[in-house]
Amino acid sequence: MNHPVRAFLFRHYWWITTLVVLAAIPLIITVSRPDTVTGTLLRFAFGALGVVYFVQKQKLEEVQLFERLFTRFNERYAVLNDNLQAVRSGTVQDSAEVRRVLDDYFNLCAEEYLFFEQGESCPRSGGRGAGVCPPTWNAM
Repeated sequence: MNHPVRAFLFRHYWWITTLVVLAAIPLIITVSRPDTVTGTLLRFAFGALGVVYFVQKQKLEEVQLFERLFTRFNERYAVLNDNLQAVRSGTVQDSAEVRRVLDDYFNLCAEEYLFFEQGESCPRSGGRGAGVCPPTWNAM
């Protein structure tokens, strides 16, 4: 999901984790028994590293998913492009053919928009994700 808090945390996790660790060190030293301070600090440090690893892994998986979706959508737009240009220029006279081409196009736009709404597609992906359809069609 494309939640603003999640986006903020994923964008700024390095400094947030660093601040939490730096704030927790004096607290751990103050509250812990002297013989357990080292172990507690190590457990806390490894926990913080685990959080950093999780966030990086999650971001990597999301980038890979976005890349696969972006590639697949571009391939499908490329397949539709000649027919769309023919419809746009008015060279296709058969209304059933025009309807089929536009149905295919808008179905693809709707599928891409669904992924965008679920946060799987980046809004800065060249105009398609945020605006669903390429800008040339908005002028028609």
